[in-house]
Amino acid sequence: MLLYDCHILNEPTSRLYESLIRPKNYAPRARKHLQDILADFAQRVPKENTVTLRESEVLTNEWVFKEPTDVEFLDAYPEVVQVQNTRWEIFQAYLEADRAKIMCPPRPPHVFASVAAQAQELVLPALHKGILNMSEIRSCLKQSNSSELHSLAFLSEPELLGTLGDNVVCIDGACALLSLGDVVIDPLRKILLNLFKVKGRTIKRVDIMKSARAELEVLPSNPAFMRCLRDVCLSRGASWVFRSGIDHHMST
Repeated sequence: MLLYDCHILNEPTSRLYESLIRPKNYAPRARKHLQDILADFAQRVPKENTVTLRESEVLTNEWVFKEPTDVEFLDAYPEVVQVQNTRWEIFQAYLEADRAKIMCPPRPPHVFASVAAQAQELVLPALHKGILNMSEIRSCLKQSNSSELHSLAFLSEPELLGTLGDNVVCIDGACALLSLGDVVIDPLRKILLNLFKVKGRTIKRVDIMKSARAELEVLPSNPAFMRCLRDVCLSRGASWVFRSGIDHHMST
């Protein structure tokens, strides 16, 4: 991935950098980790020099790249620059998405439809059996006999989700199908997955019932209700916990 100097980023991207860099958005440990990473390729301008800062440097809380913009490279390889900008825009939209909504990223422009179809043919049957960790999906792609599928294992999370299609959702590193093609339980399944995305890996039984009654015209039968729950989560007292993986191996 290419690194660009702050002053060539558009305003939305600069705002995202600001949200990533400002310490108030992170717990102390995460904040320290982020600043350690930033120190590898960026530096912070001393506060006494803030009067001379470019506007973009103010937006990024005075952090600037150590290396100057490689204008010659940008001019020589505009196609590469365009692809990298598009990849970043997809990632940015994924990071900024409303947490209350499940976002399905688009297929990355550098991944051909035929390659995406191969990846879906490999991964989706396993997801029909249950939840898969993102790491399991990456491992499966790495172990495939196709060099094109192998390269997909190194995509960012939103790019990989976009490659797998709009029926796959990732919640804290665990992936599931939004729909199984079952008209009886699919509406409840989508409600459950959305609750887990909003509230985290643990939700209360009362929240499930409240959402189901509010969003479904007709509740599924108790056997169908329990089947849907057990496909997606595990019972823990008065709560349900999102599954983190399934006990089967993906065939390659």
